[in-house]
Amino acid sequence: MIAAIIFLALGILTLVLMILLRKKIFKSAAWAISVIAVAAVFFTAGGMKISGRVSEIRDSREKIYLGVMYLKSYDRDSASFYFNAASVTDNCPSAAAKYLLEKMRGNELSARLYLDAAESYAKKDEELDLVDILGGVDVNDYEQVEHVADSIEDLLKISEKRKPALDLYINGGWSTADEDDIKSLGLRAGEIERLEISDLLSYGDYGGALSEAVKLADEHSNEKNRLLLASVIAEGSYNGVIYTAKDFATGEHKRDQSVTKEKEKLNDAREDAENELKSVEMSLSGAKSDSAIQRLNQRKLDLTEEINDLRKRSDKIFVYRAFNAIADLHSLNARIVRARLYFALDEYDKCVKELLDAAQSVEARLTPDRRLAGLLSQLSSAYESEDSYYGSDDFRECVKEILSSPFDDLVFSAHSRLTDDLAERVMSDQKVYGESIQVSGIDLSRYPTVTLNITGKENVLQQIVDRKEVLVKDTHYEITSYTAELSSGTDCDVSVVADVSGSMDGEPLRNLKQALNEFISTSSDGVSISLVEFESYANLVAPLTDDKATLLAKIDELYGGGGTDITSGIRAGMESLEDAGANKVMLLMTDGQSSIDYSVVDEAAARGIVIHTIGFGGVDSELLQEIADRTGGQFVLADSSSELVNVYASLQQIIGNSLKVEYTVTETEDINRYFFVSVGEYSAYRDYVIESATNEPTLWYSSKSLITSGDVDYNTRWGYNFRISLYGANLSKVETVTVGGVQATVRSKYDNELSIEFAPNLRAGWQDVRIKLFDGTEQSYDRLIYVGDAVRLNSVSFGDLTAYSVSALKDGQNLIMFGEFDVEGESDHGVLSLRLYGTLTVPYSGSIEEYADVTVGTSVNAECYGQIRLNYDDDAYQDGSQCAIASGSMVFECKPGSSRIVMADRGDEI
Repeated sequence: MIAAIIFLALGILTLVLMILLRKKIFKSAAWAISVIAVAAVFFTAGGMKISGRVSEIRDSREKIYLGVMYLKSYDRDSASFYFNAASVTDNCPSAAAKYLLEKMRGNELSARLYLDAAESYAKKDEELDLVDILGGVDVNDYEQVEHVADSIEDLLKISEKRKPALDLYINGGWSTADEDDIKSLGLRAGEIERLEISDLLSYGDYGGALSEAVKLADEHSNEKNRLLLASVIAEGSYNGVIYTAKDFATGEHKRDQSVTKEKEKLNDAREDAENELKSVEMSLSGAKSDSAIQRLNQRKLDLTEEINDLRKRSDKIFVYRAFNAIADLHSLNARIVRARLYFALDEYDKCVKELLDAAQSVEARLTPDRRLAGLLSQLSSAYESEDSYYGSDDFRECVKEILSSPFDDLVFSAHSRLTDDLAERVMSDQKVYGESIQVSGIDLSRYPTVTLNITGKENVLQQIVDRKEVLVKDTHYEITSYTAELSSGTDCDVSVVADVSGSMDGEPLRNLKQALNEFISTSSDGVSISLVEFESYANLVAPLTDDKATLLAKIDELYGGGGTDITSGIRAGMESLEDAGANKVMLLMTDGQSSIDYSVVDEAAARGIVIHTIGFGGVDSELLQEIADRTGGQFVLADSSSELVNVYASLQQIIGNSLKVEYTVTETEDINRYFFVSVGEYSAYRDYVIESATNEPTLWYSSKSLITSGDVDYNTRWGYNFRISLYGANLSKVETVTVGGVQATVRSKYDNELSIEFAPNLRAGWQDVRIKLFDGTEQSYDRLIYVGDAVRLNSVSFGDLTAYSVSALKDGQNLIMFGEFDVEGESDHGVLSLRLYGTLTVPYSGSIEEYADVTVGTSVNAECYGQIRLNYDDDAYQDGSQCAIASGSMVFECKPGSSRIVMADRGDEI
C-alpha cells in the first residue's frame, strides 16, 4: 500500500509540475507527451497497486469469513485452512477469529496472543465490544460461539451479494445451482467445477474427480486448472487407483492411443526382464565359483529392481505424463504440485528436493505471496538446522499449508491423505529415532571381572574404544582400565518380524513394505536377513539369507488380516536365527496390543538376541519397552506408519554394532551396583546385583511348567521331543540335565538360561529336574515341571493378596499354584502388583473347580519358589529399574492388614 501511495504521489507531483511549467513544456510536443506519459505511468502503477491491495484485502476477508462459518460447526481443520490462506490478517476480526480457533483447540497461550492482537487492532466501538466478549466466551457453549462468530462476520463487512456465493463453499449448494444462479452470484469461471472436484475427492471418487478435472482444464486451460488436474492424478495414484486412457477420454478428448503403445512397450520390457531373471536363477543353481555367484546375485538384484520400476511406470504412467503436462510451468505452485507427484510415485527424496529447491528459487524471492515464501524458508531451515522442529504443531501446519497452497480455494487439499502423509514424512525427517548407545547384556560369571555388551551407532562406540570424551563408572568409582572390542553391523544376522494383522491392512502395510524395501536395499553386504510375518500366528516368509532380490520379492507378497500374537512372532523370529552367528538382532514391529509370554523374550535374551521394538497406532508401549529392556534393545515409538521408513533407516545405523567392554571391579563392598558410561552427549546405564555371581548354580523356574497328558501322548505318537528353557543363575557351569530321569540334551547354555530337549517318556506328577556341574556335584529340583492335568482357577485369595489366572492342583492339604501368574494387593503403602514365575504353595483343605475363585484364609504363610518381578502398575516400579526383586525360596507371610515377603534362606524381609 505504501508503494501505491508513492506512485500516486509521484503522478500528482508530475501533474503539478506540468501545470506550473506548462508554458515551457507545451512549447515542445515531445516534452508534453513525455510528461503526460510519465504521469500516466505513475497513476496506472499506483492504481494497479491499490486495486491489487484492495483485492487482496477483500479476498482475505472472504477467507476469514469462510473460516468463521466453519467454526460455527466446530470444524477446526477447515477453519484453520481458510485462516492460513488469508494473506491480510492485521485487523481485529481476523485476530478475533484466530483467537476463537485456538480456544477451541485448547491452545491457551496462542489464544492469549491473538486476543492481545485483537485488542491492539480494535479502534471502533463494535471492535472494542467484541474484544470484551472474547475474554469471557465459553467455546463449549454453542450459542456463545455462534454469537461471537456472528459478531466477527458483521465486522468483516462481506457484501450481501457475495455471501450466497461464499456459502456454496460451506453448504454444498453449488450442486443444485444452474447457470443463471451461477451468473447471478458473480462466480468466476470454473469456480463451481473446482468445488465439485474437491467434493468428489473428499468422497474418494477419484475417477469422477479426474473426469471433471479433465473437462475443466480443457475448457479453461489456465495454470490453476492444469495444476489441479495434475494434483488429482497424484491423489488418485497415491490412493491405489490405476488410471487408463479411457479415464481421460472425456469432452473433446479422444482416447490417447500412445498410452496403450507405451504401456505395451513397458510390459514387453518387463517380460524380457522376468525371462532373464529366470535364466539368472537357473545359472545360480549351477554356479560354482564365489565370483560367479556374486556376479549373478548382483544381476538378480538389478533385474528385480528393474522389474519393479517397470511395473510402477506402467501402473502410474499418467503420473509421469502429468510431469510433462506441467513442464512449462515454473511458479512456486507448479514446484509444489511436482513435489506431490513425486510423493505419489514413492520417490520421497525427489519430493523433498523439489520443495527445498522451491524454497531457494528465484520465484520464492520474487513472489508477492510473502507468507508462502516465509513458510518455505521455515521448511528449509528445518532441514538445515539441528533444532527440534518435529515436536511443533505449528511446523506441521506450516508443511500442510505449503502443500495445499496451490489450491487455496479447495479445503480438501489441506486434509487429503497425500497431504497428511507427506506432512508426517517431513515431520519424521526431523526426528531422531533410537538411543545412540544401550547396554544390551552383562556377564558376571567371572566377577569381579565384569563383561558388558553395548549396542549403538558405530561412531559413538568407536569413541569408547578410542577413549575419546568417555567416562566409565562402576557404582561410585571411575573405571580407568578397561578393554573394548568392537564388532560392526556389517557382520550380523537380522530377523525382521512384522505385524500383518487386520489393522495393518491398507496404508500401514503399504508404508511397511516401502520401509522394508529401503531397509533391505540399503543393507550392508554380509548382513543376512530373515523375514517373519505374524498375526494370530506367525509364518516364516523368508529364511535367513543375503539374497536381497528374494527378500524384495517376498515383501511384495505380504498382506494384512487376523489378530495380533506377538509371542508367536518372537518365537518364529528366534527360530529363524537358530543357525545365525554370534551377532543376532531382531526388529519387531507392531501397531497393536497383545498378551505376551515373557519366557520367550527371556529365552531370546539368553540366546544373545537383541530385540529392537517399533510401535505406532494403539500399540502397548509398556509391553514393547519391556521386551526391548529385557533383551538390551531399543524401543522406538512412531506417531504413524508413515514414519516407518525413517525408523528403519535410523535403526539400520545401530543394529549389529556391538561393543564388548571388560573391566575388573576393585571396590566390591556394594551388592546392588550399576554400570554407567557417557560418550560426549550420550550415556547408558545398567543396574546389576552381584549375589548371583558369587552363588552356586541354581534353577528358579521352567518356561513350560505344565506338561499335560495330552502333550505327552501327542509327542510320543509323532516322535517329537519337548523343548523348554530352564532359568536361574550361573547356569553356564552346568554340564548335564535330566528331567524325570530322562537325559536331556543341552541345546544352548547361558548364565541365566538353559535350553534343553528331552524325550516325552515321562511319568505323571512332579518331575525331578537334576543338574550336574562340571566338578561332578549335582543339584535336584522337584517342583519345576508337572506332568498331568491341572485346574485353571480365576483367582486365589490368601491374606490381603490375590493370585490371578493360575494353574493349580491339590497336594494333600495344600494348594499348589504354578507357572506364570500375577499376585496383587493393596495396602497403606500403595498398590502391590507382582509377576511370579515358579510355584506358590498355600495350606488349603477345600475342593477346587475349573475357573473358580478360591479364598484360602486371612492369616497364611505361602511358600514360594521361583522369581518375582515388579509389574508396571506396582507403586514401587521405576521405569528403567531392575524388574526382578527376588529369586529362590521365599515365604509370603500374610496377616490381616499386612503382608510381607521373607527370603527363606536368609530370613530377611524384602
